[in-house]
Amino acid sequence: MTMDKDQALHDVMELLHEIRNTDPERRYFESITTAKGRRVYEVSPLEHAQSMAESAEDLLGDAFNLD
Repeated sequence: MTMDKDQALHDVMELLHEIRNTDPERRYFESITTAKGRRVYEVSPLEHAQSMAESAEDLLGDAFNLD
């Protein structure tokens, strides 16, 4: 998947902003979609930040063909 580099950098900056503002007192939720439907579950603030960091890595990898 090739993505516009400017858009990828913009999206990564938004993710970094959210990671920086992760509140240890806040409740975070993530969702997954399976064959049986959508499931929402609570994650820790650390897991939330790690998930966003992984997304940022994926965006940069796709945009700049990094493996």
